[in-house]
Amino acid sequence: MTTTLATPATSSAHQAPKELPKKMRQEIDTWTAAFIQSAAFTKVPKTVTAEDAVAYVTVLAEKAYSQFDKTPRAWTKYAIKGVLTGTFVADMFIDKADYANIEPTLHAFLDFAAAQGYLNPKLVARTQRAIAEAAPEMIELAKMTPITVRLRPR
Repeated sequence: MTTTLATPATSSAHQAPKELPKKMRQEIDTWTAAFIQSAAFTKVPKTVTAEDAVAYVTVLAEKAYSQFDKTPRAWTKYAIKGVLTGTFVADMFIDKADYANIEPTLHAFLDFAAAQGYLNPKLVARTQRAIAEAAPEMIELAKMTPITVRLRPR
């Protein structure tokens, strides 16, 4: 299989990585904290810890912004695929078997975010489709990487 990774919006090697705006970071922290305390968290695979779920959402939000200039309210298929098949594979060191848990975890979080009014339901549906499309490629790419135990990106 030939894989083409999306090219990040910040292409200059001299630019500092863009950080998620403080307000958006605080919202993500609030949303994920509420999610792991909610009944919606029971939809996450049993082997996914609260820390794992928060990391998946946070890394997706941070990298979609720093690499593609997209906040959660403006995520695109291109950005989602780029992060899931790029950062999640190259920089998040997770046991290979755990990659299968990322898609259902993100779906559960997005369902919760839509139900709470954090994110527009149409955007959530589009984002979930993008995740579903990118997940098989992410899982295949992950099978080709070495196993380590770090969860947070480098």
